[in-house]
Amino acid sequence: MLSHTAKLTAFALLAFFGILFVAIDRPVSAQATSVSCTTFARDLEIGDTGSDVQDLQRYLNTHGFVLALAGPGSPGNETLKFGNATKYQLAQFQKANSISPAAGYFGPKTRAAVSGTCTSGASSGPSTGQPLILTRSLSKGATGSDVLALQRFLIDLGFLSSDSATGYYGPLTAAAVAKFQKDHGLEAVGNVGPLTRALPSARRPRRGRPRRPP
Repeated sequence: MLSHTAKLTAFALLAFFGILFVAIDRPVSAQATSVSCTTFARDLEIGDTGSDVQDLQRYLNTHGFVLALAGPGSPGNETLKFGNATKYQLAQFQKANSISPAAGYFGPKTRAAVSGTCTSGASSGPSTGQPLILTRSLSKGATGSDVLALQRFLIDLGFLSSDSATGYYGPLTAAAVAKFQKDHGLEAVGNVGPLTRALPSARRPRRGRPRRPP
């Protein structure tokens, strides 16, 4: 029999390796991607229970911070209990969004960040022709709501499949960015740097349009 400490350690490792689950851009199920925005009325921390905890887990699972590969906490199997996996992935979300301290406590700052992704229309993604505004450069390994917005931008333009909005910048996202850069006359490096961020339009370039130098 495993001791209580060993069980917690194993559970934490499972939560950690959940990141690898999204690191390969594994598609998120249709059920998971259809999550509606939730208004959180209270702060949450480890040990709390309730439907809002389940909503928080669902939010994390659909924004690139997967709690578990399978079983309780996995996409479509969110629970009512705020446990170690929820705390760990919430802390990762906070780090990715520069929320300090990144302690896994769901307080006012984090609640505002989650609400912001809803009110900004992140759930439906940008429409064709609307500029994508990114405030930082992005590359493989990046996570956050801006990565999710980038992926939905690329989906909207046909560079990514519709089930690729994971919130994690993995190899599929990098390949899609490289195609986007090539179409716009940039060096196809697969990272989002200043030149890519500066592109003024979300539309594909027309055929025969002069290509920008890298």
